[in-house]
Amino acid sequence: QSEREAAALCLPVLEELVAVAAKPLLSILGGCDSRPVKAAACMALARLASTNETTQTILEEHGAARVVAGLVPHRPAKPSSFAVPADVQRTLEKDVAQMTALSSSFFRFVSCLARLPDGQQAIQTYGVLRRAVERMDT
Repeated sequence: QSEREAAALCLPVLEELVAVAAKPLLSILGGCDSRPVKAAACMALARLASTNETTQTILEEHGAARVVAGLVPHRPAKPSSFAVPADVQRTLEKDVAQMTALSSSFFRFVSCLARLPDGQQAIQTYGVLRRAVERMDT
């Protein structure tokens, strides 16, 4: 059997897993301070989002893009040519720490969401990649 046929046979099980696990895994991303636990949650979500159908469910029914957006700093990156006061510098350092705390599994999950047009639109609307890229240069 082809890869597509094999995936179709597994889809009901994946959909059931998404129904049970997606919301708790996303709540870990939104409320847990442990980097390894967040990384594991992102990896589990990326694996659950292995089909277009399950990805769509995670996006629509569980608001994954909004949760993902909450993990990336929201403030604009500072232009490197300007001096900033100490309190602003501390805030920027916290943003950089928040950004570097994101695991590769976070980006894997984001790439799974971006497989679908709805995911691409949500990621663009929330500015997830733009904000992430801005922070890579700070």
